[in-house]
Amino acid sequence: MPSGDDDLWQIPLTLAYGAGDAVHRTDEVFDTREVRIDVEDPVEWVLANAGGHGYYRSRYSPDLLERILERLDRLSALDRYGLIDDMWACVIAGQTDIGAYLDLLTRFGNETEHAVWTAIVESIRQIHHTFDPSPAFERYVRDLLTPAAKRLGWAPHPEEDGLTRRLRGLLISALGRYGNDGQVRARAIELLPAVFDHTLDPEVAQAVINVTADAGLADYETFFSEYERAETPQDENRYLYALPLFPDRALVERTFAMALDGRIRTQNAPFVVELLLANRSASRVAWDLYTHHWDDQVRAFPPSLLKRTLGTLWTLSDMADEVHAFFDRRTVRHAEKAVTQELERLDAMAAFRDRASEQLVVYLTE
Repeated sequence: MPSGDDDLWQIPLTLAYGAGDAVHRTDEVFDTREVRIDVEDPVEWVLANAGGHGYYRSRYSPDLLERILERLDRLSALDRYGLIDDMWACVIAGQTDIGAYLDLLTRFGNETEHAVWTAIVESIRQIHHTFDPSPAFERYVRDLLTPAAKRLGWAPHPEEDGLTRRLRGLLISALGRYGNDGQVRARAIELLPAVFDHTLDPEVAQAVINVTADAGLADYETFFSEYERAETPQDENRYLYALPLFPDRALVERTFAMALDGRIRTQNAPFVVELLLANRSASRVAWDLYTHHWDDQVRAFPPSLLKRTLGTLWTLSDMADEVHAFFDRRTVRHAEKAVTQELERLDAMAAFRDRASEQLVVYLTE
């Protein structure tokens, strides 16, 4: 709560703690500014909000965090997810150094859970979209993700569950897109014919499509043709939502035009525009198109869909003042709250960019 606020709230608190192989849990109600919890057993580590049921963030001292990290195998997948998610939120809020967070992620090399890797990759995606391109960060991403990706390989095993298959696709896509991994990109190009022949695992196929489109290594015309003749909604969406990933300016302009002229259905077009705004290689072009054709979008998209274009405004942190000025002069019917929320997120990411740029450089050059 804000400093100086006299209001107190009752906060349910579940603590996990332990020593050696023993893990204990205790449920408490935190209804004072400070609370002391006495336990009988020795305590080597303690985790707040065990189970993730509380609607609050937890931040740890460096010493306590190290104790937790030394015992990651004692934590459930949900608690490992929560540890990453909470620390990333603290980074965005300016309460934790980004270098400390990136160092934390290196401790998850043996992680196998899809949900935990999803949290890791999402934070990598946000860093990728927020800061200037950096070979050092791309190398960090490769070092972080490659061991897990190699364990899974490119082809699923018959006994694999669906989440393992999804994890494979997630790691391949992240390595190719955020890690600029030359080997992954080369293999993705080799596998494109298998994608078109429908002989590739669907999760790997999606990753191959995204990696080759994002790097500009695939043929736009081929992807567009596959979109037009797709026989299933899944195939249609795979190719449709890859079109905004191509980095070429002329292709960005073409995709934006199709979102407005009916060649892309109205229910899909706002999501295409949203992805165009998040195209790091062409965000300036996409934003100029977005603002120039705002009235066209208002006419083409119903309000419930128009607000879907706002979801990636946070990626424009280097243009935050310009984005604010644009929406200050306009009202988005039935989406006023959504606009406010997305602009707040944009401001948070812009502040994060200003605050953490030097931190990131220092960490990556140490």
